[in-house]
Amino acid sequence: MTDVENLKIAALLHDIGKFYQRTDKSHSEEYKKYSQDDYGKNGAHAKWSCDFLDKYYNDDIVDLVLYHHNHTKSNYPDLCSILKKADHHSASEREDIDDTQEVNKTPLISLFSKIVLEGNDKVDEQYIPLNKLSLDDGSFNNLKPAAKKDTMGGWNLVPEYNRLWDEFNFEFELIQNKTDFNTLLALLKKYASTMPSAAYKSKSDISLYDHSKTTAALAVSRYLFNRDGDVKLTQNNDLNCYLAIEGDISGIQKFIFKISSPQEAQSGMSKRLRGRSLYLALLCDAIATYIAEELELCEANILFCGGGRFTIIGPNTKMAKEKLAEIKSKLNKFFIDEFNAELYLALVSIECCGDDLAKFGQITRKLSNKLNEDKKHKFSDNLDEVFNFDEEIKYDDLCSVCGTPYPKKEDSVVCKTCKNHEKLGQNAANADYMIKCITDKGEGYFIEPANVDYHFLNKSRDIADKINSWSKTCKKVEVIKLNDTNFLDLANHEFESNVSFSFSFMGNTVPNLGRFADNHKYMPLYFEHLAKISNGANKLGVLKMDVDNLGLIFSEGLKESYDENLGISRVSALSSQLDMFFSGFVNNIASEFKVYSKVFDEDKFDKKELEIQNDNEEIKESVFVYKLRFENYNEAIYKLSDLYSSKKGTGLSKDKLDEEGLNKCILYGELYT
Repeated sequence: MTDVENLKIAALLHDIGKFYQRTDKSHSEEYKKYSQDDYGKNGAHAKWSCDFLDKYYNDDIVDLVLYHHNHTKSNYPDLCSILKKADHHSASEREDIDDTQEVNKTPLISLFSKIVLEGNDKVDEQYIPLNKLSLDDGSFNNLKPAAKKDTMGGWNLVPEYNRLWDEFNFEFELIQNKTDFNTLLALLKKYASTMPSAAYKSKSDISLYDHSKTTAALAVSRYLFNRDGDVKLTQNNDLNCYLAIEGDISGIQKFIFKISSPQEAQSGMSKRLRGRSLYLALLCDAIATYIAEELELCEANILFCGGGRFTIIGPNTKMAKEKLAEIKSKLNKFFIDEFNAELYLALVSIECCGDDLAKFGQITRKLSNKLNEDKKHKFSDNLDEVFNFDEEIKYDDLCSVCGTPYPKKEDSVVCKTCKNHEKLGQNAANADYMIKCITDKGEGYFIEPANVDYHFLNKSRDIADKINSWSKTCKKVEVIKLNDTNFLDLANHEFESNVSFSFSFMGNTVPNLGRFADNHKYMPLYFEHLAKISNGANKLGVLKMDVDNLGLIFSEGLKESYDENLGISRVSALSSQLDMFFSGFVNNIASEFKVYSKVFDEDKFDKKELEIQNDNEEIKESVFVYKLRFENYNEAIYKLSDLYSSKKGTGLSKDKLDEEGLNKCILYGELYT
């Protein structure tokens, strides 16, 4: 492994010993000989880290981790110095507080409870229960913030740490390529997102995952600055070695809803809307990934990506700035050619030093101001492309959906782009996996200028063969489990070394009919079906939600709680919690609303007749569907619980329905015949 590969792994796992140490288990005899003179002040957890790491990693990584608080003892002092400074800058927002909290008695503070914007009152501090990120019970109930007493199972958290540590080790053993950074990052996200990085004389509001992630990001940035910059870093100088990068795709709302629905184009409208929205999410992800790849960064360097906006931390080098300018010009040329300049990528950056990272809120405010200024001068670097009238393109018709002129090559009233969006909306709905390929030639949903290709798949026997096929032609392949944190289910297959595994929460829930007649297929319900099963008139109800001034939360929302101490790790933590809410919680809420084709007791349901047509089939079939009446919800679930328990022998009690039985009962009701 190269120096930077060793550094990335060491930086990501440098504090894994904190997790291990909180189980109250002892490290091995080998590390009892080390004292504070070796591992440095406040560095005792490094012994537990190394006790775990030396079973799997080379001596170089173990050395870097053991001495990351005292780099002069390391065999690689320069490299270890980079890690030490990255760790320090990642934790620079930590404040000394008077009370000496015990970490095993202190859960993670939810940053949502610390947000105060003008006109809103401050709320009581809320805590996140110590659990892995999981949808095993069908919901996020075990992750909802609550008062401290409601998040503690007992007087301390040692039993929870023990349980999680055992589960973490079990899954870690499943990873075949333990040097794959993305897979390790995903596993750490699953298990360390709800545990504080620090609590003793510190606010316990930054997770171990977010601190580890930002440490890795800063370590890579410092390494590249040293390699490519004109000046070398030392322990004593604090140069502007970092580059905070922010991108924003403008024109999103207009792009998504720029659709008409004449009679000849109504078919597929719901899939097309979903596809347009998802395409923009993929576009944002692809651009952030492309920048990280071009700047030789890692996944951890992408601090936030969502809602058409992303924040990246990288090295402040001439090469990085030149590449950013090239990428911006290339992407905006693509937007001009492909979307008639309806979308625009604003891309700005700010130089900063380690001390600046402790006040990252100030940096985000400056970035937001620069973005707003950039948007006032859209396409100023691409004026030749905007006003290029020389090329004659033959247009045969206007797209019935988006109104764009297009060359009509077949009997269709919809342009190629709208067709692709419709196909994307169909394939992504309720998909189990998203396969993300870094390649210069795509076969799926290819974001061409960013060299990223996406495929959406469901579980199948040949899925491993498909992944292996892509891995032979692509630079990297990431197998992303959607809305399921059990992401190592394919880890027992033999894959190329460029295949990694992770998970993501995505709003891909589509209302469905459960089991369709006797064909045992899950059938989607389209707009006309939803209208027919509504209460009262056959009308659709639409809920549209948008977070206004999302950047304001980062720049102003935490100022009252932290003054100016919104450090880079807090920004990462807030980003993680926002993503969890919008992609996870909201999608999960939507997935709970269903209708059924077979039920146990028709008296508790409203019955409607629908005409269903299978995709790509001409045959239509009339079926009855059942929607649970809200006033009978609890009674129906209790009855389902009794039925499920008697059939399965689970002994579910009514008082545990919310925690473990609710979704099993609903599923049983759906399958009950």
